[in-house]
Amino acid sequence: MAEPNFFIIGAARSGTTMLAEVLRQHPDVFVTQPKEPSFLAYAGNPPKFTDPVADRGVNSQAITRYDEYLALYGKATAIARGDASVSTLYWHERSIPNIVSYFPDARLVVSLRDPVERAYSNFRYNQVRGAEHVRRFEEALDLEEQRVAAGWGMIYHLTAMGMYSRQLRPFLEQFGAERILVLFYEDLARAPETEVRRVFAFLGVTPRPELDYDLSVNASGRPKGGLNRVALRSASSLPASTKTMIKRIVPREARERLRGRAIERVPMPEAARIRLEAVYREEKSELRSLLDRHYPAVDHPAWLLAR
Repeated sequence: MAEPNFFIIGAARSGTTMLAEVLRQHPDVFVTQPKEPSFLAYAGNPPKFTDPVADRGVNSQAITRYDEYLALYGKATAIARGDASVSTLYWHERSIPNIVSYFPDARLVVSLRDPVERAYSNFRYNQVRGAEHVRRFEEALDLEEQRVAAGWGMIYHLTAMGMYSRQLRPFLEQFGAERILVLFYEDLARAPETEVRRVFAFLGVTPRPELDYDLSVNASGRPKGGLNRVALRSASSLPASTKTMIKRIVPREARERLRGRAIERVPMPEAARIRLEAVYREEKSELRSLLDRHYPAVDHPAWLLAR
């Protein structure tokens, strides 16, 4: 039975789905279906989150048994084989020991995004999925500490998931910079083919020019009207097996086109932006120092250079 040799580990809402879908097109790359089995974060320890959508989401869908996880790969013969579970980066204290135990030679890909924009995208995505009952972003930020303390899942850890330095540092200390490729969402959005080719090189796979490198997936926003809200929430609550079947039958382009028509972009409130910029000021400094130490030749995006 085949085993994975790479993982796209996060961060959430930072282009990992787009990256997984581009890689999936390549005949020498195998990405699991579903792309986020979350095995590394929850191996042998099934999640028991208490938020309103946990039981129809991660609590029931996470794969926690080694044999079931390997079954996702079957007899895959691709050069590069892996998954794209963003829980791997966030729950580093759980996932790193599991990588060491099960797949010690795996290579890791991480994509980081302006944490302010990431938090807002996360909030809007939760709304689209029917996982968020508050209407205002600032209210969700106010509730975060209370929700975390009550055992709500990581999708509600809006600001905490943007504390990248404390998540990435243990991976660098355990595996070394040569085993971890750091990307930035902003570069993926601006020059997708260039960035994905870096991933192919990192995984030892020859790029293919005929691939679609410019994919738009998992857009976030506000549902347009009541019927769209009901439809999006109903779709998000479908069993994983049904979602997989739909993905096999309905082309990705068609699914994303329908999704795009059902949501509208809503700008972030300026007060929330100012609030989060202050929250992340020290974190950005820590992240700059961490990346400069391990990746001195890597150019930082504008958000990381901002003081």
